[in-house]
Amino acid sequence: MKEQTQVLIDENCVVLNMRPASKEDAIRGIIEQLARANKLKNPEAILTSVLYRESLASTGLEKGIALPHAKTSEVENLVVGIGIVPNGVDFNSLDNKDANIIVLVLSSLNSVSAHVAFLASISNLLSKEEVRERLVHAKTKAEVVKEINL
Repeated sequence: MKEQTQVLIDENCVVLNMRPASKEDAIRGIIEQLARANKLKNPEAILTSVLYRESLASTGLEKGIALPHAKTSEVENLVVGIGIVPNGVDFNSLDNKDANIIVLVLSSLNSVSAHVAFLASISNLLSKEEVRERLVHAKTKAEVVKEINL
């Protein structure tokens, strides 16, 4: 996991203490952060792609995790953004619980294997309760990056 995520996730890709009114607001906030970090070319087109994918089936999983994702021509490599929502946001999750940890994954149209591999790796990492707890209670972006880049 370490080699794969260290290249992808840095402190500029993290939003702490989010207070979104909806999952759309949460997704928009993470995309805006990635745009400020110069990770994205066209944030509005990416938002449209992610929201379209979300309309097909919610990416809210269980245990406070959401993994919104999309394949788009707007990125050349895998791009990952993380939002921490201490009070949670409704993501139409499988267990009907709010999402506290949102990992947005964007990949190019041609990088299907990297996209799937990352989703599997991050899902495995976030399946650990102690990891989720440390992420939700992180005080700094560095703590989030350290936890993800184990």
